[in-house]
Parts: sequence; structure tokens; C-alpha cells
Amino acid sequence: MDLIYATAALTLVAAAGSDSDHGLSGVGLTARNPLNSVEVSNSLRFVSVKHAEDCIRDTTWATRAWTLQEGLLAKRRLVFTSEQMFFECQEMQVAETVAVPLEVLHESHVTSRLEGGYFHAMANHHILYYRIVWIFRNYTRRSLSYSADRINAFQGILNSMKPTMTHVWGLPISADEDKMGSFIGSLGWEHDKTWFREFRDQVKRSPEFPSWSWAAWEGQQDYSSLNSTKDLRVKFYLTDGSPVDLSNESTKEELRGLESKATHRFTLQTFILNPDSITAHDSKLYLYHEARQNFFEPMKVQHYLGRDEDDKTLEQIRIGVFKLIYVGTVHHAASRIQPQMRFIVGRNKEDSLERIGLMKVKLGTSEDEMAYLRSNANFMSIDLV
Repeated sequence: MDLIYATAALTLVAAAGSDSDHGLSGVGLTARNPLNSVEVSNSLRFVSVKHAEDCIRDTTWATRAWTLQEGLLAKRRLVFTSEQMFFECQEMQVAETVAVPLEVLHESHVTSRLEGGYFHAMANHHILYYRIVWIFRNYTRRSLSYSADRINAFQGILNSMKPTMTHVWGLPISADEDKMGSFIGSLGWEHDKTWFREFRDQVKRSPEFPSWSWAAWEGQQDYSSLNSTKDLRVKFYLTDGSPVDLSNESTKEELRGLESKATHRFTLQTFILNPDSITAHDSKLYLYHEARQNFFEPMKVQHYLGRDEDDKTLEQIRIGVFKLIYVGTVHHAASRIQPQMRFIVGRNKEDSLERIGLMKVKLGTSEDEMAYLRSNANFMSIDLV
């Protein structure tokens, strides 16, 4: 679909109505909602005109997963809303109700008011990582009729990132720079905190995808910019049984093979936190720093086992039933903001582990996470499925 939208002269977006049978508002018998207006005199009338974003974001169209790439990948969009039409290209947007010559619209004092639109910020951020994050947040809050389509409905957007980016089961990999680090950092996705507080009991697993992929779990999700250590290693397994070691020397052809042929299983060589480094106090879990004789901030665990399993889950982490698998640390530009280590919570599944959540713990601002891990974790290989 990325090729279709990229070569289309104009994409018509039917953003009104509750389903695809509604039709184009204002065309034929499909009526539009009248705009609020005030008549000042026989020759002067004020009309209330909404911004395109205000008209589009609350529509059914904007809640459906498949429609995101329709709007995002198109070069020019003519959007039919319940009130009026909007035209949006990569640089500006205009409303049907604004009758102004184009040469005036492009004057500097007018252009600033017309920049952007509904899709502009997602499609045009100059830093590719933030563009992906913005799109990802918007996409995962949308709904699908079939959970098996979670990557299919996102595939056109992933394709549009090539050749700079590729992916494995929806997790982006840089094709040009730190290939392994970019994939490991992608493992640190989590559910949106506000969404998770309200809907965590409804999170369901889709068996079509590996547990470590965001596509396996429904609900609105988010990414943080993880920095991973160079000590970590990744090995994928293809459908023909052959292994592929991911490294910064991996070719683009090998990466394309991963996108289409990687199985659910991959081996991650990383730090597994020792359970005896975790201390419970007042129903909370802390990391203990033996050398400094102090505790870090309490752990925050986001899991998909339901609210009733909270206490049990914490205890299972404490006694080692669930493994804590290091995938990176969030470092902030401000020196006074504490870095935050991220661990996948893995549950035993035959000879491997499945992801059932994410654990976060803040370090002291002067702490070295690698020094802590080398003292309080085992460096080993585990299989995730």
C-alpha cells in the first residue's frame, strides 16, 4: 500500500460516518452537518471553522488501524468530514470554507497558520526515530477487526521507512547504523500508562506473533529511547532452521531476510538479574546495592496477568520463577534526572521464556548500570519466543 499511496496524485479520505458504507459527505445524497454561523448583516456572515485535526481525530475513521497508512503515506489528501472538505499536502492544509487565492496562502504571514494539519507532524519529523515513535503511539491506540492484521495494517508504514529502517515482527532495526543496538532498544516497548491503568485486565495475547513483539499484545503502547550495552548479542532463527547473528556488519540483504523469514524464537545474550539482589519492603520491591549499602527506587512492574496477580507476580520475581532480562537503560539529557534500567519479565515456557511484562527501576544519578549488572546479574544466553 505504500507504493500505491506514494504514486497516487490524490487520495480521497472518507472520514465521515461510522462505516465504509456512509459515502462521501456532501456528494450525492450524503448530507453534511451545517456549520454554525452568525449573520451580522446582509453582506457579512461569520462562520465557525474547525482546524482539520479537530474534525478528523474524533471520527470513526481515525480509530481504525488500517486507515492510518491511507492518510499518512498519501502525498496529497482530500479529506471529506461531516462538516466540510480539507486539502492537505506535505507542507500545508486548507479548508473548503476558506476561499483565498493560493498566492496569498503562500505568503509568509499566512503560511504559519496553515502549516501542519492532521498528518504533518507524524509524517515529517526530521529525526526518523521520533517519527516512528509518534506513528507507533497513534497506530496502537486504533482498533482492528482481526488481531492477526496488527503488522499487516502497519506494513505499508514500515515499508516507507526503507532503506533506512527494516523490522522483525514489527520491531524496527536500523539498516545503516547500530543494527543490533536498535533492535535491542526496540524490545523496551511498554503499554501506555494511562491506558494500562484502566484496561490492563483486558490485555490479550495474539498467538500469531512472538511474545516479545508489541503486535502480540493489544492496547495502546509506547516506546522510550533505550541505550543498550555493546555486550549484548542477538541471534535469530529462520524458517529453514538456519541461524542469523545480528551485528553491525549484517548486510541489508540479511536484514530483508529476517523481515520475511524470522521465526518467533531468537537468542538474546544479556544480563539476567539475580533474584537475591531484590529486596522486599512494605509490599514493594527494591534493587539492593551491596557495595553502597543502599536501595534504589522501588521497581515498577507492568504485567499482563491481571490485577489479582500483583502480589503473586512480585513474589515470583523475588524467588526467581520469573526472569528479569536486561534490555537497556533510558538516559536523560538533564544530569539530575535518574537513569532508568529496563528488564523484560520472562516466564518459563518449555525450554525458553515468553514476555509477560516489563520492569523499570531508577538508579541514582551517579550510578553506572553496567557496574551494577556485572556485580548483581548473570551474563548468559536465553531464548525468547
